[in-house]
Amino acid sequence: MAANKRIRSRRTARTGSELVRESRATGPRVIKARKQDLDREINRLECYLAEAPAKMRQQRLSSINIVPPMELDSPARKSGGNRRVPLQQKRLQNRRVTMLLLELAVVATGITATAIWLNQWFKLW
Repeated sequence: MAANKRIRSRRTARTGSELVRESRATGPRVIKARKQDLDREINRLECYLAEAPAKMRQQRLSSINIVPPMELDSPARKSGGNRRVPLQQKRLQNRRVTMLLLELAVVATGITATAIWLNQWFKLW
């Protein structure tokens, strides 16, 4: 693996003197036109940056009163027949039923034990 592999630059490496030679060769009219284009682009970007906070605020205010669409139930859910239940929900239902049955068994055992204990003392049957 070459983790520190050198990557070639996509730009051509030019020295300052080469750039000066090129600018002299192009002439002052071309340089003036480029300068005007760059000035216009800089002005456009500065205006965009100055307007950005106001645009963001406007966008936030316009989206603040939007109510999300209502979720409509599909026809398959409305039918009371064969409904699929997620596995996690099924496990919770099974656990709830098991706990209710266990509670019923404990209460029934307690009532039976109390009745037997009372019968020992009072000879009810």
